[in-house]
Amino acid sequence: MYDFCKKNHKITANGSFTVEATLVTPIFFIFIIILLYFFKIIYLQNEHQINLYNSAYEYQCFNTRISTIKNLFENKSVIIWDEDDKRIYINNRINIPFISNSLFGIRQYVSMNYTEFKGESMVSYKDNDYVYITNNSSVYHTDIHCKYLEPDISSCTYKECNNKRNNEGKIYRSCEYCKKEMISDYDTVFITPYGTKYHNTIACPSLKRVVMKINIDRAAKLNKCSKCK
Repeated sequence: MYDFCKKNHKITANGSFTVEATLVTPIFFIFIIILLYFFKIIYLQNEHQINLYNSAYEYQCFNTRISTIKNLFENKSVIIWDEDDKRIYINNRINIPFISNSLFGIRQYVSMNYTEFKGESMVSYKDNDYVYITNNSSVYHTDIHCKYLEPDISSCTYKECNNKRNNEGKIYRSCEYCKKEMISDYDTVFITPYGTKYHNTIACPSLKRVVMKINIDRAAKLNKCSKCK
């Protein structure tokens, strides 16, 4: 009798474990599906936000809406342009897994404001935000009429050059671009009032001034010219 009860109790315990496993397993899989569905919603939200940003950026900078068409074919989502409110948005419905009925689903709405294309840079600079540099410049200039930008080239003999000083009292040394190994006292050289080099040819690259106007942010690594006001 005892053995029979013990055996019957064992069968009942095994049966209860089977029933619990039958109930827990579907709940576990449903939880996993809901979790994956939640991650999918977050992923699509970020993807729509990026697509809206690219479309707005392209329109504001280049006055084109090619990204809107590209998004339609690649991501199967429509970017809608609201001209009155200056707003673009995506309004999609995400289907619930295993339910294909059109009445069920989650509506996903993502929007972004934009500005009209102005045909010019969206960053405005004032006149004093620009400086001037040359092709071989180590400094930047705030005055377009700086003496360094408009050099007054004069000529003399090499012998005379040895006795000359520039306007800052500095002597003239040989230019590294047009230097000759041998030079006589009566060879012609070229100098400038504020330069520190003498040149064997007037075609020397360091005598040429290709002046460029740039934003001051691009000249951050250069020193300011000491002659500019």
